[in-house]
Amino acid sequence: MRTVPYRLPVCVPVRSSMPGLLLGLVCCFLLSACFSVRLPEGVIATVNGEPIHLRTVQALLDSRSGALGMQRRPTLANLKNLYGEGLGTLVVQALIRQELARRELGVTDAELETAVDTIRAEYGQEEFSAHLTELSLDEGLWRQLMRDLLAVQKFERDLLAPRVDVSLEEIRTFYLERQKDFLVPASSHVCFVTADTAESLTAYTEAFAQGAAGQFPGVDVQCSKITRGEIPSAWEKELARLKPFQCGRSRRDREKWQNACLKGRQAEHVLLLVDAFSLIERNLREEKMAGAFGDWLEQALASAEIKVSPQLMESMLTGDASDGQSASNAPKGSVPASSSGMPHSGIESVK
Repeated sequence: MRTVPYRLPVCVPVRSSMPGLLLGLVCCFLLSACFSVRLPEGVIATVNGEPIHLRTVQALLDSRSGALGMQRRPTLANLKNLYGEGLGTLVVQALIRQELARRELGVTDAELETAVDTIRAEYGQEEFSAHLTELSLDEGLWRQLMRDLLAVQKFERDLLAPRVDVSLEEIRTFYLERQKDFLVPASSHVCFVTADTAESLTAYTEAFAQGAAGQFPGVDVQCSKITRGEIPSAWEKELARLKPFQCGRSRRDREKWQNACLKGRQAEHVLLLVDAFSLIERNLREEKMAGAFGDWLEQALASAEIKVSPQLMESMLTGDASDGQSASNAPKGSVPASSSGMPHSGIESVK
């Protein structure tokens, strides 16, 4: 089955920073105070007065169930952790939506319909509906999650990206300080050939030797660049003796005929700066985007009023807490923070 395109990822703009930031957000939940305010039925949290419903958390988890590799009968501890992380995701999404709304940049109905139509066209209505049914997803809730994903993308593109700039000097410094990271191991460009008959295999190998190999009936060709350690042991010695545009000895494997042909070799070398430029720029940009997002989220949490249902609070308190610092171990008078450096915000458990 294909990967479902509408399986929503953890919707935080910079993917590399998501795990730490969400764990930090959960840590904030664990370290917060309690108020005697009761949330409406079905509401498990509010973000600046905006409700987050239990059914939305469930829909988010359903949309990600395949990616999470959820068991048919997950343990209670796993469920508690998943619900806590799901709520953390929705809290961040709510903060992003509210930031876009303040700047009059919210996702429009037209933008949502365009995204939905694109997915429907790719999958077809029947398969699209079948996937929703398989994941136990209500289409209305799925559209809500899709709007949140579009909001995250717009937030990243319109608010974070303009703050980030990567200079030529930064790229050059990164390259010079990490020369060993750009070492490309020696490799061979090999074509593994499988044919229905010995005659068709011979026809291919003869054409290959002339540099004119194309598509041959009954012949399947798989070409790739592989390092020495990736060469199948059955062909290793034979490929080592070949010169470019030579093929090995044809072999029979049950009903098929096989051979391996060498297109060329590439010696070990250091990738030139001009070739590594775009890779380095993307890496530095992602790092800066993660930093910009972390700064924004810290400020947004510090000024937000977030209230959490005591039932979910209890689940989070009894789940696995393998990261972060417990409330009992936190220095008295200090600002609680996670491993990601996020401070405690106005997040409260409500009764």
